[in-house]
Amino acid sequence: MKTPKKTLDKVEKYLFFSYRAGDDLRPGTDWQESVMTDIYGLRVCEGSGGGQALFGRFAWRFSAAACFIALLLLAYVLSTGVVDYQEMAMRFLDNPIDFII
Repeated sequence: MKTPKKTLDKVEKYLFFSYRAGDDLRPGTDWQESVMTDIYGLRVCEGSGGGQALFGRFAWRFSAAACFIALLLLAYVLSTGVVDYQEMAMRFLDNPIDFII
């Protein structure tokens, strides 16, 4: 298999000489249809990922659900009036042994 650099050099060389020769480099009328037919013929979309594609979908859905749950917990914590950091620091300084245990 050729490296991408060699393939690119070959295409550039072809385009250069075609332009100098005065050839018409425009694609034909059915060019887009033939390209799409070739892409469909590769069948890249069908089962190419296997388990990785399913895991990727699951991971994105799980992350969205986890973010939603985190937002619900944050709203609950803010609405209940949780002990703020200053009060926790004062409790720790008053009696550090009981606070750690």
